[in-house]
Formats: sequence, structure tokens, C-alpha cells
Amino acid sequence: MKKLLTLLLFVAIAAGGHAFNASAQSTLFAYPTAPDTCKTLEGRCNYLVQRFWDGCELSKPIKAENDSLLLTAVRDYLEIMMNANVNVSLASVRNLMFKAQSNQSNFLKIAQAAEMLLYMQPTTIIDDVYLAFARSVADATWADKNVRAHFRHQVKAIEASKLTAPIANFEFTALGGGKSKLYDKADTCQSYLLVFSRDDSDGSFARLRLSTDAGLNAAIASGRIKVYDITVGRLGANWAKESADYAKHWTVGSYPDALNALDIRMLPSVFILDKDHRVQGKNISIDQVKDMLNR
Repeated sequence: MKKLLTLLLFVAIAAGGHAFNASAQSTLFAYPTAPDTCKTLEGRCNYLVQRFWDGCELSKPIKAENDSLLLTAVRDYLEIMMNANVNVSLASVRNLMFKAQSNQSNFLKIAQAAEMLLYMQPTTIIDDVYLAFARSVADATWADKNVRAHFRHQVKAIEASKLTAPIANFEFTALGGGKSKLYDKADTCQSYLLVFSRDDSDGSFARLRLSTDAGLNAAIASGRIKVYDITVGRLGANWAKESADYAKHWTVGSYPDALNALDIRMLPSVFILDKDHRVQGKNISIDQVKDMLNR
């Protein structure tokens, strides 16, 4: 069995997709049109999501030269979902992936396209919707065991840090070497900022920018926000010394396995939790955090 298309291939597809679309054809297949009887935006989107793939012959192989059109189709499908009922969307994805198994290559290409859009493009995908794609591959007994393991890992990481749900109560190593868990201390703050970064120049710059932000410092001083600065991966020899100043106002620690355990898609990355540790935002850039704090 051929392996999944690599992310590098899909990056090339994404970059060249619009130029390709402008030549031979604009879409891989004919998209449906919502009838006039669908009066609301949600109703129209529900109809389109349910019938989106009707014009695609999933049993026939999608040729390599049409991979960019497939990526566009998956992107358009997911964008329509943003205004559709989530239960309709979930049912549609499950139905799509069930039918796509009539051609195993198509099945894997569709799942890989959804993965690329989640991790490497600014397409908004609801966690539960992507989990429907990922679980379908993880449960496909015919698929390569490494492919299945890859998607099972994604399912586990997303479920541990899913939007609107409590984040996993992960354990980290504090500056002094002791072990702590995120939920260990009862706080009265309104929200938490979890700042994940490597022990490198990008991480140092991100911490510097946040530590000097007037809006964040005011929120910390008033008790509204608590910051956890979590370093992932390998630690340098001077990590503890360089982190000591931040520990005066933040909780500082290291969690080497964070990238495997949580749905962290970029570094540095900020997660926003409410007072009950429910994820309100994740994979947010430092610039976005600063904008939110200083509005």
C-alpha cells in the first residue's frame, strides 16, 4: 500500500492550487445548489453539506494531477460547515468517509487533505469535525498500521485539549525540579494563559514580548489572569536561570512531551482557558494575544 501523501506534497499543492484551478477546471466535481425552500443560512448550509459530495465519483481514483482540486473541494466543504449545524456536519463527514472506502487511495487523500488544512492552512475546522476524519482512518482496519497510529495519536491529542472542554490535567516540572499539575492549585482568576514554547530564541522573544505587555501585567496584578509558561522539548543548561525572573509573576515549568500530548500546532503557541480550565482558544500567536489584551 502506498503511504499517505506527505505534508510537503500538500504544501506544494496548496501553493499552486489557485493557478491550477484557473486552467483546466475550477472544481473537481459539480457542487450542489441549495433550493429556494432553504430559507435560512444554516438551512442552506445544511443542505450543501449533506449533498456536497454527490457529484464526486468516490469509487474512481482521483488522479494525481487533480490533487489540488481535491484539496480545494475539502476546503470549500469545511468552510460551508462553519455555518451549518455541527451534528449535520459530523454525520456528513462520517458518511463521506464511509463511502470513500470504496477507493482506499481516495479515502486516504481526503483524510490527508483535511489534516493539511487543519495544521498548515488558516482554514477553521471544528475539533469534532476533524476528529470524525481522524477516527475514520484510525478505525480503518485495512489501513497501514503506522498511518492508523498517526491518526490515533491526533485523536488523543485533540481530545486532551479540545475547544470548550477542560484541558487534560497535565504534569509539568517546576523550576525547582518538583512536579506539579495544572489543576493542583485552586485559583480565583478568571482565565489562564498557557504559553508553550521551545527553549530557543523564538521562545525567549515571545516571553519577553508578553512579560513587557502592559495589558497582561495589569490583568495579572488584578488577579484576572494567571500565566503558565511551559517550555517543551529539550531544555538548555541555562533554562532555569533565564526563567527565574519570569517566575516572579508567572508559573514557570517544563513539559517535554507537550507536543505529543496536546493539540499544539505551532510554537510559540498560547492556549486560553476559563476559570474551570475549559479551552476557550488555542494555537493563538503572541501578536493575537497582545491585540486581545490591549483592545
